Amino acid sequence: MSLLLLSGLLLGCGAPAGSWTGLIDCGDGDSSGEISVVMDLRKEEPTVYAGPAEVDFEGVFRIQGADRAYREELDFDRLELRLTAESGAQEASLSGEAVSCATWVDGEPADEGCDGGDALDWAVSWDGADLLEFDEGDCAGSLQRG
Repeated sequence: MSLLLLSGLLLGCGAPAGSWTGLIDCGDGDSSGEISVVMDLRKEEPTVYAGPAEVDFEGVFRIQGADRAYREELDFDRLELRLTAESGAQEASLSGEAVSCATWVDGEPADEGCDGGDALDWAVSWDGADLLEFDEGDCAGSLQRG
């Protein structure tokens, strides 16, 4: 194996620092939609990576018997990925408190600001390289580095 190929393989493994993007699909009998995630993680400690992020939801909720278009945008100064080991495939947590929140129902602003209910606390699986997977309740999807 050439030295150039080996160094290329090692760059993507061992640490989840970098830019991540992805989609998570959600749906049940009363709602359906998609969560988009964009985040930029930097190493803070051997098992902690954190950075700014934007998490948006767009979909439809059934409210009082009627389908309502719903959109929510959450901005994070610091979204934290906490690993259980310094490298390798593993379970991890992704958490943070939104600093900016905006909501629309049927296209009309329904701003209530960030009220503490806009925190993110997810269990994710990291493949040890370039994939974070989320699968909880009625939502599943993945984030990819790059």
